[in-house]
Amino acid sequence: AAAQVPEGAGLQDADASLPYLVLRDDVPAVQSKAVVPMYALSAGGSAKAWITPAGEGGIRFTERYGRTYRGSFELSVFNKKLAVVNELPFEQYLYSVVGGEMPASWPANALKAQAVAARSYALNKGFGFQIAHVVDTVLSQTYGGIGFEKPTTIAAVDATRGEVLMYKGRVVEGVFSSNAGGMTADPSEIWGSSVAYLGSVPSPDDVSEKGLYKWYRLALPDSRTGYVREDLLVPTGTKTAAGSDIMKIKGDGVAVRAIPLIQSGVEPVARLNDGVRVVVLEQTVQSNEMTWVRGPFGSEALIASMKGKTLQTISGAIRTLEIDTRGPSGRATGLLVNGAKAGVKTPDTLRSALGGLPSTRFEIDETGRLSVLNGSGAVREKPGDSQPLYALGANGSVQELKNPGLYILNGSGELRAATKEPAFRFTGTGFGHGVGLSQWGARGLADKGYDYQMILKYYYKNVTIEKE
Repeated sequence: AAAQVPEGAGLQDADASLPYLVLRDDVPAVQSKAVVPMYALSAGGSAKAWITPAGEGGIRFTERYGRTYRGSFELSVFNKKLAVVNELPFEQYLYSVVGGEMPASWPANALKAQAVAARSYALNKGFGFQIAHVVDTVLSQTYGGIGFEKPTTIAAVDATRGEVLMYKGRVVEGVFSSNAGGMTADPSEIWGSSVAYLGSVPSPDDVSEKGLYKWYRLALPDSRTGYVREDLLVPTGTKTAAGSDIMKIKGDGVAVRAIPLIQSGVEPVARLNDGVRVVVLEQTVQSNEMTWVRGPFGSEALIASMKGKTLQTISGAIRTLEIDTRGPSGRATGLLVNGAKAGVKTPDTLRSALGGLPSTRFEIDETGRLSVLNGSGAVREKPGDSQPLYALGANGSVQELKNPGLYILNGSGELRAATKEPAFRFTGTGFGHGVGLSQWGARGLADKGYDYQMILKYYYKNVTIEKE
């Protein structure tokens, strides 16, 4: 029942333009019957509330991730939504950022380089989000509160306290990414414009592949292709007539993967039982931050992914897909779709336009593109030619190829997996935009004996390291 208004008392609407909080005692319908005080902020007002910890343990924020944070929280309404801002000393913020961006077990000099780059990045951005300096995701820098801090990350921040990267008297934007794929990117091939202290340099990023399994790309008995890990295969010591190695499956129910990586929630291409013989197409390392495989994607999937990301509307099915232009590091900066330019606002948009690729340093395998020499010596180009394909068997019989997949011995004597319909497979290196410091590259340089200042000056050209 509604509460009775005491006799003689009057109620009036709150003035939404004034700052105020409404306290409401809430009694949960389940579990504990204890009263829970809840505060409401006026959607149109300017009220702010501050939450500070009662002790030394920090504040646990139960919504989203259930993480615990240093400092205090400011609560307000911004754009008619609840805004939560964690306020804490800057260097303590970096304790968590370094732990979120780089494994705490990595060499101290790599962690110190990350600390200086992260400090520079945040200071360069200033008050970048109207009510806060940074956000807690990779849109700024990864920040996860106390749980991301480790003794080594705290030590790296403390050892470099106040140190920033400077260029011509200004703190630089200390951009960084996970792995540059062996060569860092020039900003022009990612965001469309150059930056004086950032350029393309070789980067020792292959340390990310250390200890990973090898995977084999295989031709299956039913003409499909997929990947199986090395420990689930046994060599037979035999080869096909074309010279390709034949292996056999070890164990029952072995999953054949679309890419050389176990992906939870992604159904395997097939499952094969012990002793099934397969043909090796190629060998690669498990997909990682350095080397990766994605796809194959059909026309429909790519058109959906490109929607709203290309400057030109893609009309009709995608039959051919080619890299049109590349930047200084070899990263793709433009595409040709069906022979026509498909521009993007900035080159890095190609990653999301092509199904979420890890980087723009990639090659495209057009599995439906092939040249066929017929019996009369004429060359037919697929997918341009719509006529069916026929194969001449060893016994002289001619048969139409009906399976969606086929295997071709190319001019170099290599067995290539192809498809009757256009599909597109991407192989590449690197993870992230690749500009500035490469985190795996910093690890590689630290392993070679570089100190943190040498690492920073390797990735950021003509900078000085100064106390801010």
